Amino acid sequence: MPNLTLKLLITLTSVLSLNLAHAQYCDPELPLHHPSNEYTQHGDGTVTDNRSGLMWRKCSIGENIQDCTGEPQLLNWQEAHLAAATANNQIFAGHTNWRLPNIKELMSLVERSCEEPAINSAIFPIKSKDYTSPELYRTNFWTSTPNYMNSYGDMNTEALTLDFSYEVMPGTVGKNQKMQARLVRDTN
Repeated sequence: MPNLTLKLLITLTSVLSLNLAHAQYCDPELPLHHPSNEYTQHGDGTVTDNRSGLMWRKCSIGENIQDCTGEPQLLNWQEAHLAAATANNQIFAGHTNWRLPNIKELMSLVERSCEEPAINSAIFPIKSKDYTSPELYRTNFWTSTPNYMNSYGDMNTEALTLDFSYEVMPGTVGKNQKMQARLVRDTN
């Protein structure tokens, strides 16, 4: 019986430390680059970045648009573009010009003083990467920016992505990979 208790305690400690390790951390010594007052929340699942004028879908595709609950839908690049077309057909939030952001637009959301995720999570909730899951792209988002020529010489088979975990750098993956998508639209 003592062996079983010890194993249970070790397992519980491991699970709790995994959950604590993946909570967002913002360095209190660094000022926020994108504080919440730089955004206008419209109450319809959209947020406008007052600096850029871009309107964003607050939640990832697949999540509830009001509170971002539920699981994000993991999409390949073509499916992510189709999700934007569907949002336009449904006149999401009263607009018909939704699209995937380009890499520069998506990078504008990066909160450099935070990690796991490196975004203002009060405005854009993102579930942290689940390292126990076989899915590796939980904080990785598609952009509309294709990688026309990869190092293997394949034309137009990859696109740029952005991982909001902690080492925020654009990445290149095959367009058949599955990851999250967040939509954007121009307001002018």
